[in-house]
Amino acid sequence: MSAGGTVVRTTGVGALLAVATVLGADQVTKSVVVSLAGHLPVEVVPGVRIVAVRNPGVSFGQLAGTGDWVVAVVATVTVGLGLALLLAPIRLRLPLAVALGGACGNLLDRFRWDGSVLDFVAVGAWPAFNLADVAIVLGTAWLIVLVLRWHGGLSCRGEGPPGGRVGHA
Repeated sequence: MSAGGTVVRTTGVGALLAVATVLGADQVTKSVVVSLAGHLPVEVVPGVRIVAVRNPGVSFGQLAGTGDWVVAVVATVTVGLGLALLLAPIRLRLPLAVALGGACGNLLDRFRWDGSVLDFVAVGAWPAFNLADVAIVLGTAWLIVLVLRWHGGLSCRGEGPPGGRVGHA
């Protein structure tokens, strides 16, 4: 969404470029962290450190130790996001693409690093996270805002579902 309230519309090619950009940025940052692992942790600004932490679980390390089950669930969710991207209305493709790029980045980690992901940003007492996590959270939040606006949950200046009716079959 732009500052003026207009909806960003993305073609299929644009969405694929967004997925590739997020995935590429995630993997490059993780490669840099791996190459600097011997010099970590490093405090970037007060309260923010670059670290190298393997996370075998999901958000906040939950489900750690469940092995291949986590990989299977993450792979299923990633495929579901890909299908959603293919079937989504144009207005929802960019946030789905951002989230999918992050999901692909973390899934690639799990295949590369024996079921774990590399987390490298530590802020205060918050669990470490990575760029893929940020993309998943931002893409999902953006998607929720767009869906709420589209279905009348938030004001959106003339935007709405086809036919303009909300809550009717």
